[in-house]
Amino acid sequence: TFRVVGVDGFDVLNVRSGPSEAFGVVATIPPDGRSVALTGRCVGDWCPVRFNDRAGWVNSYFLEPEPRTVTARARPASYSYDVRMNLGALPPAAGRR
Repeated sequence: TFRVVGVDGFDVLNVRSGPSEAFGVVATIPPDGRSVALTGRCVGDWCPVRFNDRAGWVNSYFLEPEPRTVTARARPASYSYDVRMNLGALPPAAGRR
């Protein structure tokens, strides 16, 4: 999915019925719009999108891929031991008496 970029906070991104400014506006996306789905191949600078159940075309200049979120992966059960139990096996640190 994509998010809107480069649109002033008081403006909106126009979603048009076709791939140019000559087509009419069928919807708008707020300047902080997220989860904009690409629905097909872009034609020049224009891409077909879906946002809030509305479909149309937007200029790709105003779209940026959503940042990927990193999810923590669970450790295998074999790693869930108490590290404190193994501290006695470590050599003494330099300068420690």
